[in-house]
Amino acid sequence: VLATAVLAPRPRLLAIGRTWIPTPPERNLLQFPSSMINLTHRRWFSRYTAGHPLALVPGVLAGLPALVPLAFSAGSVVLIR
Repeated sequence: VLATAVLAPRPRLLAIGRTWIPTPPERNLLQFPSSMINLTHRRWFSRYTAGHPLALVPGVLAGLPALVPLAFSAGSVVLIR
């Protein structure tokens, strides 16, 4: 669940050309049980690589990010056959 909370906004950020957002004024809201969010220089960004979120960017730009994994799955089935 925490990984989903961290990765969910990344495709939207990458779609507008950013990899980080400014930290909110209330920093206590960002205390997660594990260190999946990196807070340095008042920037909030994920420690994960951007591969999967970057693949979702076309879907975000089209307004249908949930269809991108389905398209990749369908493409995999076609390539396997």
